[in-house]
Amino acid sequence: MKGGEYGYTEGFSRYFAAFGRHPMRGVWLTGFSVGDGGNDLKVRGRVLHADLLPAYLKALNNEEVMRGRLVTELRLLARDESATRRGSGAAALEPERFVEFDLSAPIRAADVGRLAGKAGKP
Repeated sequence: MKGGEYGYTEGFSRYFAAFGRHPMRGVWLTGFSVGDGGNDLKVRGRVLHADLLPAYLKALNNEEVMRGRLVTELRLLARDESATRRGSGAAALEPERFVEFDLSAPIRAADVGRLAGKAGKP
């Protein structure tokens, strides 16, 4: 893998670490994917209130792995599951009302060369 024969070899721990350094009450991630050698980032999650999302993204922008990204697609969907909740268990621990988000944040083309050059430096 060090030779790069199998594609992207930097791993994903830096993304997990970046997300982990910025916990925010009322925001939780449900998934993310990284493609195209790290150039394409997709994040899915939920927020208790839609106005939490800009603050969360601004905090993430302080991370090196997140800089140079432009949100090209953002979907928000308000959910109210109060009528569908029954019984107890894990569902009882989740809020009944929240906003789901799904965003795409690739690295801007102008920044790809700059970041690629930086990756080669020790």
